[in-house]
Amino acid sequence: MGRGPRRPKPVRMGEVRAAAKRPPRRTDPARWYWQATIRRDGSDHTVLTGWFTRRELERELARRVATDEIEQPRPTGTVYGLVDQWAAEFAASSRVTPGTKQSAATCARRIVAVMGDVRVDRVDLPTLEQAVDELLAQGFAPSTVRTTWRYVVQIWNWGRVRGLAPDRSLPKVVLPKGEPRNNHYVPTPAEAAKVLDEIPNDWRRLVAEVLFGTGCRVGEVLTLTWDDIRLNARPGLLVNGKTGPRFVPLSDSLLRLMRETKDTASTDATYWHGCAAPRAEAIRLSLRRACVAAGVPRFTTKALRHLAATEMARSGVPVRTAASVLGHSPEVMLRIYTKVREDDRDEAVEALGRRGRTNG
Repeated sequence: MGRGPRRPKPVRMGEVRAAAKRPPRRTDPARWYWQATIRRDGSDHTVLTGWFTRRELERELARRVATDEIEQPRPTGTVYGLVDQWAAEFAASSRVTPGTKQSAATCARRIVAVMGDVRVDRVDLPTLEQAVDELLAQGFAPSTVRTTWRYVVQIWNWGRVRGLAPDRSLPKVVLPKGEPRNNHYVPTPAEAAKVLDEIPNDWRRLVAEVLFGTGCRVGEVLTLTWDDIRLNARPGLLVNGKTGPRFVPLSDSLLRLMRETKDTASTDATYWHGCAAPRAEAIRLSLRRACVAAGVPRFTTKALRHLAATEMARSGVPVRTAASVLGHSPEVMLRIYTKVREDDRDEAVEALGRRGRTNG
């Protein structure tokens, strides 16, 4: 027997190394089966395979390297892979609410859309600035871009700790600053009650009533189960919010509502309100439609938190106590959540007048 064809020498091009793995077929004796690999994380990963002559392989590799088409084989080789791994771990976490997970997933999709194909080892200041410009060009508000960028930094630091991203800080990016605005109209208690009466009498009404009566976040109320609700000695809700678990007492009216709901609740229901797959957007849509029907300026679920904070402040509840019920700091309650109404200003000026000197 004669010797087979001489195996071609390996081809090296930058980080890529290609070697002939199978001899030519009789029908095509000029082409060997080549495998091109790239070294990542201590292992060789395949980036190209196929039947080529040595010259054809060199041209194909040169074209791909010149046009940056060498695909990263590692799942974390690109920003897309890094975000994907982070999102999988974040979604499995039991320490964050479904609402936060949904918000994080939305930001992750934005990140992947503008820089998903970028290799993690090539992330630099121009790349980040270009991503910011692209988000703005797509019409996202400056506040949305800043929120998205917080997740960029969080994901990058997560990758650094796990060895999935270079161990260096991201370059400082100047983010856009939008005009400060507050688009949360805070209704009066009478207006809020009027709107709630217009919401369909189903699980959406139940959730809205609890939002109105407790000032909880919508995600906190949607995910409550009957195991989280105390209806006996000290009635209240065991809420797992952004600032950690807290206990929110129930008023007499809410306690009656909860007991009536439990008496008629289905044993198959996942959550206390009976909806197996609740969505915060369904509550917001119901509120928008109810505001129109009731002739009240549009407000959101967050406005009900502002209303709760305002009413507790007007009733003389200590700031620290009210903040612990709502799940944020006293500073945030005073600076953001508590709203000053016109009649509050009138009462303040009247109090000053009563204490002032009178002309004799």
